[in-house]
Amino acid sequence: MGLPAEPAPSSNLGRRETWDFDKIVSLYVAARAGTVLRGEDIVVAAEKTGMVFGHMNVFHRLLEGHPERGPVFSMASIIKPGSFDMGTIRELETPAIAFFLTLPAPVPALDAWEKMLPTVQRMAELLEGVVRTTAATRWAGSASPISATSCAPTTASTRRRR
Repeated sequence: MGLPAEPAPSSNLGRRETWDFDKIVSLYVAARAGTVLRGEDIVVAAEKTGMVFGHMNVFHRLLEGHPERGPVFSMASIIKPGSFDMGTIRELETPAIAFFLTLPAPVPALDAWEKMLPTVQRMAELLEGVVRTTAATRWAGSASPISATSCAPTTASTRRRR
């Protein structure tokens, strides 16, 4: 299995042009009852669905031919801090992963959704998980769940999000 090398701390792959956005749209892939999603499996599934490991140590779907425009959507673990440490990915077990897109996105909202939804469905299939549209308050086995918004740095412009 070809685990991606951890990007350099200054990596801009998947970096958003701005953190000033109006809305976050989220979907989740959760492990089935009594199971967990394993780090190595998440990496393989992400690669199979065209996602790349990059900025903030999470996975991103980039705009083909224009990666500099930022991610169409991103994927993080629901366990704080949400990032994937490739040095310990073999030990990672998480009850779910979160997919999120910010609006405005580098493509029209409907186009972003039409790229994210099939990716989430395929990831669920590959990981033998289930797609959820809302985050549970507490996921099985998770003492510290995160939300997609906690992956974003807090600034004056992001605090005003609805």
